[in-house]
Amino acid sequence: MVIKDLHNPNIMQGQMQESAALFYQSGHESFRKIKKEVVSEHRIAVFVNEQLTAQLVCTPSDFTELVIGRLLTEGILESKEDVREIYICEKASRARVFLVDSEKKLTPYVEQAPTCCSDNHVYMQAKKKTDLRSVPRVSWKPEQVLAAASEIQNGSRIYQKTHGTHGGFLIHKENVVYQCEDIGRHNAIDKAIGYLSIHDIDPAECMIYSTGRASADMVRKVIRSQIPVFLSKAAPTSAAIDMAKSFGLTLISNLKTDSFELFSS
Repeated sequence: MVIKDLHNPNIMQGQMQESAALFYQSGHESFRKIKKEVVSEHRIAVFVNEQLTAQLVCTPSDFTELVIGRLLTEGILESKEDVREIYICEKASRARVFLVDSEKKLTPYVEQAPTCCSDNHVYMQAKKKTDLRSVPRVSWKPEQVLAAASEIQNGSRIYQKTHGTHGGFLIHKENVVYQCEDIGRHNAIDKAIGYLSIHDIDPAECMIYSTGRASADMVRKVIRSQIPVFLSKAAPTSAAIDMAKSFGLTLISNLKTDSFELFSS
């Protein structure tokens, strides 16, 4: 896969902006002027073999990882080997993905809104739940999970300043090898999965961590990546638990540095 990422580096420097606000606190009669760092939004259109396939609203960073990850987790790609070339334009407003099968046409489908209620849209046919396969069976120890939680806890720089992003972390053999932030929890997971694929990391040796809620669509992404352990800082949904059990995914939620809850293993 040839990567031609020509986006202007200054775009990534604009992940946060300063905004004026009025602060009110109980017991005070008036508002107080303050300055706040707020997270930026960026829109990128994704074309596969020149077909508009998705429109993504994201934090402006890691565009190649996001695009590859999203196409993989939607089932539009089987692996990065399907891709001949990916091109990100200078303004990072357009990604063009050229497949090895240059004649392949994607089928439009009825869009299903993600649980994040974002402005992300996927227009082309993705695989169905029935196309998923069970993740590899692996052994793990509680101490490994807590050690990962300790390493991760201070890793979200933008969140600490804005409280406006979700974090995604890829843990390989007990080490955090990739971390990212995004306004969308789905995007953050996609970026981590995209990184895994681009760098040929064995998913069976990994855990993936999200600061967001573990919903069924998030679990589906992890299953499709074949990462066997999904860690979440937040709570799971009942559908996520059922899906994790069906495909052998270890689902750990409400993860803290000294405790967690195991819903599927």
